[in-house]
Amino acid sequence: MARDDIGKWALPGAFLRAGETLAQAVERSLREKLGVQGVRPRQLYVFDDPASDHPAIVRLAKQHIRSRYEAEPDPERLPGSRFTLRELRLVHEDVAGHELKRDTFRLTMWHRLEATGVMKENTGTRGRPAELFRRKA
Repeated sequence: MARDDIGKWALPGAFLRAGETLAQAVERSLREKLGVQGVRPRQLYVFDDPASDHPAIVRLAKQHIRSRYEAEPDPERLPGSRFTLRELRLVHEDVAGHELKRDTFRLTMWHRLEATGVMKENTGTRGRPAELFRRKA
């Protein structure tokens, strides 16, 4: 979010109100400042310097989410409950910050997914419809 007082981008923040938990303050800040609702934020680290280094916070968050995506097919459930391998690869590429080899990605994820037996509706693209997958339980 842009900060008018310093002319730079900054992470949203909030002060704790009387009787409010830290989790409630975070959810309120996300809702009021960014319009984000229905997510369960998780605490990664405690930054207690009043002039916290926002780039360091973002760097730590990126490292954390990237390590989670290396270990699991889609820990944040970004493409939903059913997805094509391409949709899942694109999410992983966005998180990783670089392109992934299609065949290597398929081999890496194959044992972590199960086919639904359903094909995605063809939305005007050429070729056959892609198969939908879900995460193994």
